Amino acid sequence: MNELLENVWSKNQPEDLCKVDRDILDEGRFPPEGYWDYSVKYILLAIVQKVFRLRVSWKKINQFHVDATERLRELAKKDPELDECEAMRGFERIWPKLSQMLREPAFYFCIKRFCMDSSFLYTYFVELSGYAPALEIAAGASNDVTGRYREIPECDGGYKMAVLEPTFRSFLQRIWFSQQIMLRRAKSSGWRPNMADDEKQKCRRVRVLFLGGGMLPQLRMYELAPETVSEVFDIVVYDKDPKMPNHLEMVFGKPIQEYGIKYCFTDFDEAFKDSANFGKYDIIVAEGVMSYYKTPEQTQYMLRGAHKMLVDGGWFVHDLQVLEPSMLRCVLALAWRGTGLSPDVGAKKAIRRIEKAAGECGFGVMRTEIDRYNKLPAIVNFWLSKQ
Repeated sequence: MNELLENVWSKNQPEDLCKVDRDILDEGRFPPEGYWDYSVKYILLAIVQKVFRLRVSWKKINQFHVDATERLRELAKKDPELDECEAMRGFERIWPKLSQMLREPAFYFCIKRFCMDSSFLYTYFVELSGYAPALEIAAGASNDVTGRYREIPECDGGYKMAVLEPTFRSFLQRIWFSQQIMLRRAKSSGWRPNMADDEKQKCRRVRVLFLGGGMLPQLRMYELAPETVSEVFDIVVYDKDPKMPNHLEMVFGKPIQEYGIKYCFTDFDEAFKDSANFGKYDIIVAEGVMSYYKTPEQTQYMLRGAHKMLVDGGWFVHDLQVLEPSMLRCVLALAWRGTGLSPDVGAKKAIRRIEKAAGECGFGVMRTEIDRYNKLPAIVNFWLSKQ
């Protein structure tokens, strides 16, 4: 775990970590829960409900509404930033969709356990799950039931879930991994933190392309901030989510182009087709993408597309999600179904698959990093170099 705390400029500095990271490392505050209680029983229930076509009664769902609103009122007394009236209106807004989702027993019991003491998790499961903004919760921030984006206070049950959820932990490692590779390239170009303006002008700029960039946490966490990214990086992003502009402005505080970031709200297939992109980028980052391109043909399509857009010696950074209990619970019991996500069965198999495909597509494998946050890996990170 100590390796996770290392960074390009210094080692083991707690200030480089977000609060959620520190609480993950302090297992005394939030002891990890067993796989049975946290995941397996919901997986089994999801299988049983499908086989026997089980449904939760409307009587129980109506009682859920009564209990949930009462708990929200209690939470509003503890959370100074949560207005009770706004919280009630927000809950009623999502209730029609939530009530239908609660008809499935696995979802019902999972939500009843995790959401009752949170003003964030209803929004997460009903509106954000399966989309890039959902991943914000991994770092301890999200949209509460009123729709407002903010840090999750410790009095809210969403904070505990941010610390304990295995898939969230792996997302933090993924952000750290890709950011460190970006900084390594910047360092090789001569850039250092806190350089004088005349020194910055002498550094070669690092061109980075994000495929499916989402909310760009790599530019907001740990050692980078939006205000400093433009000092050394030229950032181009492709993401087709039509709601992304509003989410980005909510998180970045102003239109993202004002930070010098070119964000293309279109499918990254368009990047592959544009000859102006060929041989242009020093780094391509495709986090949370490659598990949607699982077949050999799809994997090669992504690798060959990245290869032609990189400079010689350019780096391709991506990950593969691995099928472990919490991931399977998300797919079977929660709202990740129908997204096209196809996790690999085992970290070692994922590594062998990418090593083979990378060699066939003109890449060398610089480094693979298996999930260090969880006993059963939920993710594998890859750093490839164009040969």
